[in-house]
Amino acid sequence: MLASSISFSLLLFLLLLLLPPAHPAHPADASMQWVKLEGSPLSHLLLDPRAGQLFVGGVDHLYQLTSDLKVMSHVKTGPLLDSPDCLPPIVAQDCPSATPTHNHNKLLLLEPGSLIVCGSLFQGICEKRSLSNISQLIYRTSNPVDTQYVAANDPRISTVAVVITTRSKQEVGMAGGELRLLLVGRGYTSRGPGDIPPITTRRLHPVAPPRKAFSQEEELGKLVVGSYSEYNNHFVKAVAHGDHVYFLFSRRDMRHTKEYRTYASRLCASDRSFYSYVEVPLLCRGGYNLAQGAWLGDLSGTPALFVVMAAGQASTWWPGIICSSCTDHQTAAGQSDPNTALCVCVCVCVCAHPHVNIMLCLSPLKESLSDYPCGGEHTPNPIASAVPLGVPPTVTLNTQLTSVTAATEAGHTIAFLGDRDGRLHKVNTHRVKSCCHGNVSPVCLQVHPVTGPVEGGILVTITGSNLGTRYQDVVGGVKVADVPCVAQPEGYQISTR
Repeated sequence: MLASSISFSLLLFLLLLLLPPAHPAHPADASMQWVKLEGSPLSHLLLDPRAGQLFVGGVDHLYQLTSDLKVMSHVKTGPLLDSPDCLPPIVAQDCPSATPTHNHNKLLLLEPGSLIVCGSLFQGICEKRSLSNISQLIYRTSNPVDTQYVAANDPRISTVAVVITTRSKQEVGMAGGELRLLLVGRGYTSRGPGDIPPITTRRLHPVAPPRKAFSQEEELGKLVVGSYSEYNNHFVKAVAHGDHVYFLFSRRDMRHTKEYRTYASRLCASDRSFYSYVEVPLLCRGGYNLAQGAWLGDLSGTPALFVVMAAGQASTWWPGIICSSCTDHQTAAGQSDPNTALCVCVCVCVCAHPHVNIMLCLSPLKESLSDYPCGGEHTPNPIASAVPLGVPPTVTLNTQLTSVTAATEAGHTIAFLGDRDGRLHKVNTHRVKSCCHGNVSPVCLQVHPVTGPVEGGILVTITGSNLGTRYQDVVGGVKVADVPCVAQPEGYQISTR
């Protein structure tokens, strides 16, 4: 069931709870309106701010609601004949494993004039529906090709995405030389096509053949990694802020510790080559390492990413936290047992701050960071830090948090947390410090290859708080082309300046 009140943001937050209660907590409350929808668990709620309408996606069902929760349109999206081992279109005699399969809503996004809907059926293909009536189909391919597989075909594997608009020099996708794209993050699935990168850029409008809507094309950009099965991200959130796109995800370290970590990555929205891609681990101390939900909000005038996290490994979900990343190294007082308590950590997220560059390798050394804000051909490989940005949790709750949103009124930022039982918790973030303190000057490390193809060296810039100026403090987490800079002492000379 869904609750309706004055605040749309609160309604949005409530619906994102993974397991909402079967009945309203206060059915006699006259100020609340309720609507019962099919398709549990409901996975997405989207607000069209222009029309004031709501779109709800769940299992086999898609709804369009008015602002007072009246159903305007209802579309049944499944079950349909399908198999993750077969490629669409599905023909029973050609696919013996095909059975009536539930369609889990994986993506629900707005673009001007249409609603983007992607499900788990047919290798995760997408469609466009009318914003005035979702029963009207605007676009769906009848014979999808492998470049049009977008969402994960497994209900357990996450998919996130964000719509962006960039300038196009090579082609005109819209009026004014602009091109509307879809940046998609999806986990690895063991069944079906296994060659889909973890992050891809998709075209939203078909142009001259063979370019199709939702297709992944080489010139649009993708995240190139060695092994998709090892680089198996559990994506939690994708957001656009300013000139950048941010992804939040968890991943297991398959090469070293075998532990799961949460990462925040950043990419310039205009970067088709992914030269600007960087990622850094996030950690709320006390063992909280797995992101459960996130919200991009405002904290004392600074963009902040509030992240609900849990402690555990793989599918073992222990207590969780909400964290937005700031590098405050104070010790948490009265920290709860990570196996029994839930922690909420609020800190300003360095990834959402427009002036902070987590890590960027640049060459030649004479060039400054401002000359290459989005990298270039000298940064052809994804850049990752092994050193996490960590803070102590601010609030701990003895329940499993699943979602978070935040609102600022009269200078006070309040975080609203939802748990697995459908309860709402309010947290005042007035005690949270800003990241604009401590060492805000870049710590520059010069990594000179003694041997190798790179001439002139590589300048690695790490910006943050309390990093120190000794290379020993930070260089252990610096990787170039997935190789730690200290792994080959005979090939590198490292100094600070």
